[in-house]
Amino acid sequence: MLKRLFFIFFLISCKTDTPKPKSYLLLKYPDAVYKTLKTSCNYEFKYNSISTPIKTTDCSIDIDYKLLKGNLYLTYFDLSISSYKDLQLDFKRRIEIFSKNASRIDEKVFENTKQNIFGKSILIVGASPSNLHFFATDKNKNFLTGSLIFKAKSNFDSLRQPISYIEKDIKKIIETIRWN
Repeated sequence: MLKRLFFIFFLISCKTDTPKPKSYLLLKYPDAVYKTLKTSCNYEFKYNSISTPIKTTDCSIDIDYKLLKGNLYLTYFDLSISSYKDLQLDFKRRIEIFSKNASRIDEKVFENTKQNIFGKSILIVGASPSNLHFFATDKNKNFLTGSLIFKAKSNFDSLRQPISYIEKDIKKIIETIRWN
């Protein structure tokens, strides 16, 4: 009897686990269809139709991505009231604060001199409560800044696909913004 128990124990304990390959969650989102958002302030732009723009103050807008559980917070500044230099410094400080635990920061610069649009998009790779920031300006009268925040734990690897999806929308916002 003891030999049988020992033999059974030996068979069970010799079981080896095989390593499992890494797997990633594949999320499918609809192709972007853009609509024009005209504001009562000095700007308009195209936004993704799967999102919902919500006016929060006179010139600020939240773009709610219910499907992706995230919000893109847009704030408009009139440069006759706010200083361009101060807004640039504020943007830089915001990036420094949010990128303390970042493994990398990717920066994209946008420039359209014909339409007088200048902008920058920052992707913070790594642990950050907000991985995507941008601004667009004409450097004279208008300045629009935005930050993406998800309603979920900030794990960059699991948020990579929705961040990439919204990053394309931010590029579209910067490319299509028009100052009135």
